[in-house]
Amino acid sequence: MEYFPHEKIDKLKWDICIANAFNATPYAYSNYLDLVSPNWDALISKNYSTVLPLTKRNKYGVEYICQPLFAPQLGAFSTITTNNFCVDEYIGAIPSKFKIIDLALNPYNYIINPDLEINCKNLVSQKLNLNKPYEEIKQFYKYNHILNIHKFEKKGLVYNIGELTPADFYHNKIVSIQHNGNWISAADKTILYNLLLHFNQHHKLKIIAGFNRQHQPIGAVAFFFYDNHIFFQSFNTMAGRKCGLIFYLIDDMIKKHSGKPLYLDFMGSSIAGVKYRNSGFGSTDVAYTRVTINRLPKFFSLFRK
Repeated sequence: MEYFPHEKIDKLKWDICIANAFNATPYAYSNYLDLVSPNWDALISKNYSTVLPLTKRNKYGVEYICQPLFAPQLGAFSTITTNNFCVDEYIGAIPSKFKIIDLALNPYNYIINPDLEINCKNLVSQKLNLNKPYEEIKQFYKYNHILNIHKFEKKGLVYNIGELTPADFYHNKIVSIQHNGNWISAADKTILYNLLLHFNQHHKLKIIAGFNRQHQPIGAVAFFFYDNHIFFQSFNTMAGRKCGLIFYLIDDMIKKHSGKPLYLDFMGSSIAGVKYRNSGFGSTDVAYTRVTINRLPKFFSLFRK
């Protein structure tokens, strides 16, 4: 594997590799990487038969690799194998200038080196295959999810459904994150905004919201349509939670696109509450490995705090 800085990557060859890789994912195509990790670098084997994106950032003059917020798993993609493969060699080939490595590998990558294994965590994400009829998919909903969906349907005189602009969704999403005591970096705010604009300009974005009688949004889901995947971002308010809005909106999207060769990608979580919501729609757990390596001297241990 050879290290390629961003400007030396042949993106046509890169995309051909991803398209023909047995473990391809739409999130590894060059145009998507450009959106979620501008100026990404890569490890590339001869003739682009195996590739690994290096989604880099810089903080206080220190270069590091981190998993982009809107790409669930990346890792190595290959056209020369048809089965799970060890990526120890690829991780070891990441240049030493990257002082921290934090990568979510795709489900077909694994690590066997004990020195690397101690830096790994096994996680799950959730994905739902929509290729079956809606009634068949709905059979696997959790009972509480069905109750939440019906709860919103009974609130028809109080709330209504409509659309939000990308700018309005972005504003409410950021307010919601901050209101919940969470934090999002300036870089990730920019990436989210650019994603919304890009997908909207290409008619691949659908933002559905619930509104109260004053036409104020009580929650919304932004659905991104990319290749054979639908992924989404959402925000919710207390009113939205009480009436089951997000459950209703996700169910409605499943209903409209059931029977099609698509996946609803929840971009998953191992957090109990989020996982419960995702799996409650009948989604399948996708196991993957996250590797985190700190190459900084000990006195830099506060770097990521």
